Amino acid sequence: RFTAQAAAEAPTKDSRDFCLVLSQFGCEEVERQRDYVRQLAGGDDVDWEIAPTAHAYTNHLLTLAAYGGALDLLVGLLPCEWTYDEFGTKLAPVVRHPITTSWLSSFGSEEHNELSHRYHEIVEELASEIPAREMDRLHEIFKVGARYEWKFWEMAYTQERWPV
Repeated sequence: RFTAQAAAEAPTKDSRDFCLVLSQFGCEEVERQRDYVRQLAGGDDVDWEIAPTAHAYTNHLLTLAAYGGALDLLVGLLPCEWTYDEFGTKLAPVVRHPITTSWLSSFGSEEHNELSHRYHEIVEELASEIPAREMDRLHEIFKVGARYEWKFWEMAYTQERWPV
């Protein structure tokens, strides 16, 4: 949803089109992840309740898209894209688990590498058109996104759940 909202707010055709590509990629990724979870669970009996950190991270991104626009959302989501690209590039060649290999290979693919490269170009293009005084705000958005991304991976590792 947040990438579709960012597309609606995008200042250029290129950035709008890119946000729509990200939206489609995100939808496909959610379906892949759901399939992996079903495989690991051995069927459809899965608890799909969103973990607290994932809930907060998603709301943060929705807020950026709704109130900040395309650049804010892209900067806030950049740590996610960056880590997935790094994981795909560095880990896909060495990890040997059927599900993990499949997941990582989608992020280590040439297609994803091109998407990542284009992502950085779009952010740089949009950021080059804003006043210098706005850069501190974008740095803060990136920093918060990086913190959420860290907590997202930690959440998965610790199997975070709601306390009540």
